[in-house]
Amino acid sequence: MPTDRPIGVPEARDGLLWVPPNLWGSVPHSSTSWTLGRTAAGDYKLSRTSAGAETHYLFAALPGVCRRTDATGIKPLAVILAYNVGVADATTITPAVNRAVYVDRVAVAVAAFGGVLVYDANHDTNAKRISSTSGNNPHVLLATLGAEQYQDSDSGLVTIELTVVIPNTSVFTLLGGGFRVAHNTY
Repeated sequence: MPTDRPIGVPEARDGLLWVPPNLWGSVPHSSTSWTLGRTAAGDYKLSRTSAGAETHYLFAALPGVCRRTDATGIKPLAVILAYNVGVADATTITPAVNRAVYVDRVAVAVAAFGGVLVYDANHDTNAKRISSTSGNNPHVLLATLGAEQYQDSDSGLVTIELTVVIPNTSVFTLLGGGFRVAHNTY
């Protein structure tokens, strides 16, 4: 297991930072709207029934604090998404992890963060990610970041961006998502 922290600095690799559906943003197609709903106590969702073949961008920021010192703070290890595709298969469902860095009077720099995503066996192909065959049961997608790195910039924002393309008859429901993280224990 690679390490980029000083010798003697303990690291916990079991953190989870979950972002519930009400804290996800969306950049919808002009004819769309997302609906926040409640299935039961503690079970919330953000849903979209397509009104035509559309592309949607859902995003959530890495919550928590980061530290400016190299090799400290929070290190995203994987992305976890819970969602459901109903009625008809989606066209594509593609997660990405990016970081935008903001510097005074300089253009925003956005780049992929953490390398190429490696999908779990249940979602390693587009056909598995878009399937509507689970009925009302959610898909739980786990995608491991290919390169571990700390979020150590106080002017940077790490986000999960989920691109969802759905056909006219499809329904997409986001139940939430987040990051599996490592963090320093001191």
